[in-house]
Amino acid sequence: MVDKEKSFGHSVDLDFIKNNVFGITDIKRGNRLNEILETYEHGANDFYVVQSTQQKGKAVIANLDFFTELLRAKELLDAIHDEHMQKVMLIRKDDEAKIPLKEALGDEDLDFNEIIAMADQFDEVID
Repeated sequence: MVDKEKSFGHSVDLDFIKNNVFGITDIKRGNRLNEILETYEHGANDFYVVQSTQQKGKAVIANLDFFTELLRAKELLDAIHDEHMQKVMLIRKDDEAKIPLKEALGDEDLDFNEIIAMADQFDEVID
C-alpha cells in the first residue's frame, strides 16, 4: 500500500498545474486573461491560480457566479456550525466544570493578576 503522505501526486494534479497555474508574467504579457474571461463567458467554472516568483502571494481567478456560489455555501456552513454550537452551549450551560483551572489554562502563560483582570472584564460584559 502506498503512503499518501509520501506520494508524489496524481496526474490530475499535474494537469491542473499545467493548465490552470500561471505566473504573473503569463497573465500580463500574453492574451491569457482574455482567454480565461472568454471561457467564463461560455459558462466554464474553472479556476486559475496566479503566482509571482518575486512575491509569495498567490491569487485565484474564478467565474463570478461560481465564486458567489462558493461564498454562499461557506455562509451556510458557518450558520449551521453556529447553530450547532448554540445548541451545544444550551445543553451544557448548567454542566459543572470538572477540570482543574490549571489544566484548563494549559500552556497559557497567565499570572493571577491577569486572570483577575479578565474576570473583571467578563463581569462588565455580563452586567
